[in-house]
Amino acid sequence: MPAGFSSNSHWTMPKTSPRRRRCNGWQSAYASHYEYCYYDTGVASSCTTWINNGASRQVTLGGLELLHTYAWQVRAWNDTVGPTYANSGSYWILHDR
Repeated sequence: MPAGFSSNSHWTMPKTSPRRRRCNGWQSAYASHYEYCYYDTGVASSCTTWINNGASRQVTLGGLELLHTYAWQVRAWNDTVGPTYANSGSYWILHDR
């Protein structure tokens, strides 16, 4: 089972593309791969699609709408064992301004 983890990450917004955000900094011991999800809190109330991010510990989200609020989460797997959710399962909130 992957170890519990949180993210010491920060979001960066490249000046060349205001509708893209990059996050990095999560790591779980014994994780073979990670999945992430995000959603617009004004449209949905939970994640419905998890995206396989392989062993990469960073992600760039594209297509974000300005003045919207997004919730996001990462989970870790050890092959087929898991998942272990980051941040004890609590979502992080991203305000895209």
